[in-house]
Amino acid sequence: MDSKELKKHRALIKQIGTVPLMAMFDISKGAISQWRSNGIPKARLMYLELSHPELFSDSPKSKSSKQPRKETQ
Repeated sequence: MDSKELKKHRALIKQIGTVPLMAMFDISKGAISQWRSNGIPKARLMYLELSHPELFSDSPKSKSSKQPRKETQ
């Protein structure tokens, strides 16, 4: 994982908070600490993107999903 992605993950952890993340995923404080060092696991990150889309509003994936589809006839 590059340092840019790791910074994003650390910012997410800070925005949501350690205790809420511990409760959300039923994990220890040590697990969250590992996320700060190694990044948030992909499956957990996918869940966070679905449950907190406002935190991912700058990502291209979430921007494209908010645009209405054009109808073709």
